[in-house]
Amino acid sequence: RGGFDPNTTQVEGGYGSSSKAGKGHAHPSESLKGSGNSAASAAQSAAQSAPAPVPVQTQGGRRHRNRQAGAGSGHTAQHHSSNGAPNTRAERGPRSGAHSIEGVKPGNPNWSNQDNLLILEEVRGSSKLHVWCVFDGHGGDGHHVSKYCRERMGDIWLDNNQDMPRAFKQIQSELDKAPFDARCAGATAVMVVMRAGHLEVGNCGDSRCVVGRKGGATGVQALSLTSDHKPDRPDERRRVLAAGGQVGSRQLVVGHNAKGPVTMPLGPARVWYTTRGETMGLAMSRSLGDGIVHTMGVSAEPEIMEHSCDSSDLFMVLATDGIWDVIESPQAVQLVAQHLARATAAQGPAAPWDVADAAQLLTTTARRRWETLSPMVDDITAIVVDLRPHMHGR
Repeated sequence: RGGFDPNTTQVEGGYGSSSKAGKGHAHPSESLKGSGNSAASAAQSAAQSAPAPVPVQTQGGRRHRNRQAGAGSGHTAQHHSSNGAPNTRAERGPRSGAHSIEGVKPGNPNWSNQDNLLILEEVRGSSKLHVWCVFDGHGGDGHHVSKYCRERMGDIWLDNNQDMPRAFKQIQSELDKAPFDARCAGATAVMVVMRAGHLEVGNCGDSRCVVGRKGGATGVQALSLTSDHKPDRPDERRRVLAAGGQVGSRQLVVGHNAKGPVTMPLGPARVWYTTRGETMGLAMSRSLGDGIVHTMGVSAEPEIMEHSCDSSDLFMVLATDGIWDVIESPQAVQLVAQHLARATAAQGPAAPWDVADAAQLLTTTARRRWETLSPMVDDITAIVVDLRPHMHGR
């Protein structure tokens, strides 16, 4: 009676049923992160806020061009709270800083942060070559998937002659044989390689990379270097359906008429599949891991964007959707820009700037917003990279 029918999930290509859902992989009848509140609408509007890239086709993956080793080289500090405060992690590199806050999952007091990150600066001693990544795990073993990606991505990328699509393909192959369950668990990934001021950005899922650059009415504007891989994005949907996958959202029964129940969509579109007698859905159309749905059109191939930095580019933000579900891309850029303005007010635009503190400002702001929206709080991770010319010899 006006509530969700737990036995019906409307999809393109068929119907799924089950009795139970979560963030990445979901059962049809459990509440979804971001559904029915401003978190979902914030993420959708943010995806439309940045200028569209100009596509360029290359071998090894879809590329766009825009004019405008080991587990990492950063220094890590972790804080495990015993007084009810969330567990946090901070990491620094010479040009970047990162901060991560563990989420809250009601009914799961032993929740472990499924986000991970990689800071690999001055690769092989080169002051012109740097790598930054964020990974957002999902599913029961999602924390193992994201940790594996952190530990292996740098080495795999180097072993493949710095070819990003080949590196993603190899790590997917390794995850298919991993000792943990990567069939129903996975991770999104955003990887940025900087070569002497040129950015190569690989995206697989719904984490994001955004550049803050001079311009616009506020003085600093957001330039998105990724586009979310959602199952209802037209090109992503076509690929999934062509592979025999099923795309759709759960349905809320709002009434009945002569033809039967009247429904409306509830929560995000998902790629639905059945395993162990249960129907589950993945809320993204590209990921690492997730072996079962990779037979149904979900892809581990990164979508590549390229950007040549100039004197207008000030900083870059890589973050998981724990940020983007509650802070729109332009808002995130404004927060970091204001932090930069305060840091350089006295000594000028080339003054020292604590980008790790800027990353923490982003994550703590997102955390407060989550706590006003839902008892469930997502894991939240952000890396802020200083792109000011003097930091990179430009």
